[in-house]
Amino acid sequence: MSPFRGSAPLTSQWEHFQFHVADGVATVRLDRPDKLNALTFEAYADLRDLLAELPQRPEVRVLVVRGAAGRSAPAATSTRSSAPRCPWPPMSCWPSPG
Repeated sequence: MSPFRGSAPLTSQWEHFQFHVADGVATVRLDRPDKLNALTFEAYADLRDLLAELPQRPEVRVLVVRGAAGRSAPAATSTRSSAPRCPWPPMSCWPSPG
């Protein structure tokens, strides 16, 4: 992403999370408590775009990312698998050397 925005306005409304700035603190609030607020590909894309915009927001000094209802998961969710499957069995199934 280019750091140059030209005349494009900063995003005021994000689709996949809530964004609020107060007293220099920007807060991103994920609102999917039924899924432990896990990120989707779309939310990742919005976060990427927000991070690219932050240097043009002089009122923001800190970014806090939190989940709704105090619940969060250190993972992402997807309806499709983008990771390739490993063709080998798990290491625990391999015979011991020697």
